[in-house]
Amino acid sequence: MLTGSEPTTLWESLEIATPRGAIPAVLHHPRPSSLQGVPSRPVVVCCHGMLSSMQSSKFVGAADRLAENGLLALRFDFTGCGDNRSAPAESLLATRQSDLGEVLRWAEKLGCAGPVGLFGSSLGGFLSLLLASRFSERVRAVVTWAAPYDLTELFPGIPASRSSSPAWPLGLPLGEPTVVQESPDLTHVLVVHGMGDEIVPWSHAVNIYRKVGEPKRILLLEEGDHRFVDNTVRNRLLDVTVDWFRKWLLPQEAGCA
Repeated sequence: MLTGSEPTTLWESLEIATPRGAIPAVLHHPRPSSLQGVPSRPVVVCCHGMLSSMQSSKFVGAADRLAENGLLALRFDFTGCGDNRSAPAESLLATRQSDLGEVLRWAEKLGCAGPVGLFGSSLGGFLSLLLASRFSERVRAVVTWAAPYDLTELFPGIPASRSSSPAWPLGLPLGEPTVVQESPDLTHVLVVHGMGDEIVPWSHAVNIYRKVGEPKRILLLEEGDHRFVDNTVRNRLLDVTVDWFRKWLLPQEAGCA
């Protein structure tokens, strides 16, 4: 059933079936007038951070903004977060990579869907980079906010195979890979980071930027913290994020036929 947060967008609550259980999700639809002249509807998959959920105001606002600008936007809960009760895999990273892979496969089957973009915050950004490399034939653009480059730097002394802190989702071990690899074929990446990030140092953004291929862009904000809680800063970043996805996903703006 379609519901609307405001007249410009429509929301559709759904479940994505997977071998480990259902992934709850919400699909934001653009208003029909914003799709004129667009042969297919690009979809941006929104990936929340470690302890967040798809109900985060950041992702609700981002999905609405994307839909207002002619893009489908899909937000979902990773296993162990929000309303997702599906069974975990052997580690945190294995579970979340599996979740995102299932969501991307579901998005590929959307009859109206065109190219796919990935938008991820914090660990969601790290995962977006990993999966974009594997789904490079479909993922045409990536935007990361406050994404880590090296997880072992953030969690020193925690081997990938050993159980993590109980504060982590489901108390799972970290898993692998823990570092963003050299990915020259991963292109159209926008890396955003606040220089006041209290959790992930902004140097991680520089390292990510160096690992991906052209075209790419890095945006470092002096006033940005990890969550970008300042509404003025967040709105500026939403504008930049939407512009990036429109540039590379909408055919008339990317110059494609």
